[in-house]
Parts: sequence; structure tokens; C-alpha cells
Amino acid sequence: MGNSIQSMGKKLDSFLSKMSELVDTLPSQETKSRLDKELGVMIEFLTDFRNRLKTLPTDQDANQVTSTIELIKDYVRMAESDPVLSRVLGLSGNGTSRRALKPLAEQSRKEAGSIAEVLKELSPEDIERRLSDKRKYNVSMLKQIGKELGLSIPSKSSRLSIMEKIVKKTANLRGYNHLRHGHSESVNT
Repeated sequence: MGNSIQSMGKKLDSFLSKMSELVDTLPSQETKSRLDKELGVMIEFLTDFRNRLKTLPTDQDANQVTSTIELIKDYVRMAESDPVLSRVLGLSGNGTSRRALKPLAEQSRKEAGSIAEVLKELSPEDIERRLSDKRKYNVSMLKQIGKELGLSIPSKSSRLSIMEKIVKKTANLRGYNHLRHGHSESVNT
């Protein structure tokens, strides 16, 4: 029994000495105040950062902006083709004529023609992957490619619907060519 009391005394003594060490490590009021102030600054920074993060545009927002820009471009093109609207909006009469726009349209048509030829050789998945680049293949370029493939695309067609039509048309051309020739060779319209 004496050993038990003595063992308990040692444990109690050890516990009390560890409690004393713990008390000695407690921060001073000055340290506590400084830490509180630093945490306040950090919390304020993180709250501000969080609020700014909420207003940061996402990739979906960028897609909306891109489609809005394409829509505006389409409206400007429509206005340019109407002489009255063109004059009212100030798009003509400043030295810009239809003749000046023809070389650009011809270049765009040639580029779309060469792209259409390349697309005829690709699988539907590869075509979709390639046309998903919105910067290189904007709505007007997709319409021009569709035109080069012999598609009739309504003016208010969405980007996605134009892409689907192009993919279907190239797949059909490839199928027809396979039926005609019995093997895969270059697809020509």
C-alpha cells in the first residue's frame, strides 16, 4: 500500500510540475493583444479577398462575353449590308466602301474553303475539338465554312448548331464517298 501511495504521489507531482510548465508558457497580455491585432488584419484581408473572388469572372462569363461580341459583330455586318442603316450608324461615308471590304471577304472565303477541305479528312470528334476554339472559329467563320461545304445556315443560328451542321455534313460526305468508292479517300463535294 505504501508503494501505491508513493506511486500516486509521484504521478501527482509530475502532473503538477507539467501544469506549472504550461502556466509558464501562457502568453502575456501584450503578446495576446498583438496576436489578436494580427489575426484581425489577416481576417480583414481574407474577407476582402473573398469578396473580390466573388466578383471575378469565370470561364462561363467569358463564354457569354464572347458570344455577345459575336452577336454584335453579326449586327454590325447586317447594318453594313443595309445602306440606310449603315449611313445612320456612321458605318459608311467615312471612306469605307463595299469595295474595300471585298478583299477581306474574299480572303475569309478562301480561308474557310481550305479549312473545309481539312475538316473533310477529320473524324467528327476531331472536327468538334478543332471548331471549339472560339477565337479562331468565330460564328462568322463557322458560317463561311458551312457555306463552303454547301450548307444553308440561317442568320440567327447559334454557334453550337452551326458546328453540329458542319460535323453532320462532313460525316455524310465521308459516308457518301465510301459508298461510291468503297474505301476512304479524300471527300470532295
